[in-house]
Amino acid sequence: MRLSGLALLVAVGFHVMTGPAIAQTFVFGAQGEPVQLDPAVITDGISSRITRQIFDGLVRYRGSTTEVEPALAEKWEVSRDGRVWTFELRHNVKFHDGTPLDAAAVVWNFERWWKSNHAQHENQVKAGQTFEYWEAQFGGFDDKSIVSKVEAVGSHTVRITLKDPQAPFLANLAMFVFDVASPKAVEKWGLEFGKHPVGTGAFQFVEWKPNQEVILEANPGYWGVKPRVKRVVVRNIKDNSQRLGALKAGEIHGMEGLNPDDVAVVKSDPSLQLLLRPTNTTGYIAFNYKVKEFQDKRVRQAFAHAINKKAIVDALYGGTGLVATQFQPPSLWGYNRELKDFEYGPARARELLTQAGFAQGLSEITGEDGKKEPLIFWYMSRSRPYFPNPKEIAEAMAADLAKAGITTQLQTTERACTWTSGRTASFRSTCSGGPATTAIPTTSCATSSVSRAPRARASMRTRRLPISSCAPRS
Repeated sequence: MRLSGLALLVAVGFHVMTGPAIAQTFVFGAQGEPVQLDPAVITDGISSRITRQIFDGLVRYRGSTTEVEPALAEKWEVSRDGRVWTFELRHNVKFHDGTPLDAAAVVWNFERWWKSNHAQHENQVKAGQTFEYWEAQFGGFDDKSIVSKVEAVGSHTVRITLKDPQAPFLANLAMFVFDVASPKAVEKWGLEFGKHPVGTGAFQFVEWKPNQEVILEANPGYWGVKPRVKRVVVRNIKDNSQRLGALKAGEIHGMEGLNPDDVAVVKSDPSLQLLLRPTNTTGYIAFNYKVKEFQDKRVRQAFAHAINKKAIVDALYGGTGLVATQFQPPSLWGYNRELKDFEYGPARARELLTQAGFAQGLSEITGEDGKKEPLIFWYMSRSRPYFPNPKEIAEAMAADLAKAGITTQLQTTERACTWTSGRTASFRSTCSGGPATTAIPTTSCATSSVSRAPRARASMRTRRLPISSCAPRS
């Protein structure tokens, strides 16, 4: 089932909501703790929801669309061959620490993302915090990147030269990971910048109470539309039911992440408002390509045929999901309506395993060191739009796999650990997901929100099997 977009509360809702209940403070219930608040190195939605309030990019997406509009750059032009982009920055914009936003600051940020010998790039990589999106969207670092030059050609003019034209270049720059940070603050805090973020955004960072909440205050000197609330509190309430209970009790004013069974309950409650956003995330299974067995596409295809995705979506997504046939969601350009999904068929899965040499089934895998180990299937500990109840979904997948002769052991851990371990190849197969990217499609799910009325480079190569496009509920 595809969901139409209605309204957006999460992210922009922080400073567009009105009403006496939140005139001074807006409290938002999040599914868990942010990983950190340095946009350049994060990949998760919980963190990016907060960083988008603190930082701005050169350009941004308009509302819930993927149309690009001006942000820190008020205008731009591109050469006829599509290789040279020139951005004119807004004047009189300052970072929250009082330093000016100028061309030199923008160039500094690009060089940090792009050049491996930049002091504030090198230290991040050594600490295991990779610039993953830069590598994915722009082809790599240093000479491998499609970017060949970034230069200040005036106090507020930045010129970016590409080796070749890139159609989604402007849309890529609108992503949260390319928001501009204060060079002074990054150099001051180093690896700790993610706990002391400084940008140019509508809200400025005040405090992070670990395992409790992140507090932001309105930026009185914001260059754009002024925030309509003075303070935002993003509260960590990991359990979906507890988060909804807090909303009903008036302890929070908005939330993301409903249990699928609660969707109908919320719709029938006149004091609550369910806000849906267009699909833009997808849940998938990631295979560690360093595992010998996963290098055989017949094994991966066996997984694809073994899992009854429609039954899982129908039973566990509360009517807000649809079966994914690809990583690009239906609402974004690049979606191919002609692609056909792998048909559900345990018998076909067993046949493929037999062809791959596993006639007795698969329960162990072989690492790079040649050692055998049990096939552990990891799932995330937090509710996410693409996996609203990850434990139950993982259990359903494991049961389907077992019917096809694939025996797994379920384990879970915190998301930050998942990604850190994934980069060092200790995770073999895992449920994951995320927002769609512009140049390289990765994931898809429609989004919803609930508000109370009044109204190191990645070292793990992976293969991914899309499972569901869903409507993230908030």
